[in-house]
Amino acid sequence: PLDVGAGSRLATPAQRRGVYSMYRTCSVPGCCTPVGDCEIHHLDEWIHHQTTDLARLIPLCKRHHHLTHEGGWRIDTDENRVLTLYRPDGTLYTRGRTIDRLAS
Repeated sequence: PLDVGAGSRLATPAQRRGVYSMYRTCSVPGCCTPVGDCEIHHLDEWIHHQTTDLARLIPLCKRHHHLTHEGGWRIDTDENRVLTLYRPDGTLYTRGRTIDRLAS
């Protein structure tokens, strides 16, 4: 299954394969880190018992993953996986269509 709810904190092997099949690189627009070198990020903090479902998982390079967890940056995507990245003060940093860089 690609949606495991709150039953698992970490992405399952099937979910990882799903993310790796959708993306070539880190999901942040302009970042060229290959998806194989990325970490899987929950768009909703799992600590709040959110779900580990494929729709809410994205690949982030170590730098961007660190910025979201320790740096206060916030990332979200819409239903079309268009990514929006916000600075710690809440201002928009970038918005991009991650689908343009999805694996074919």
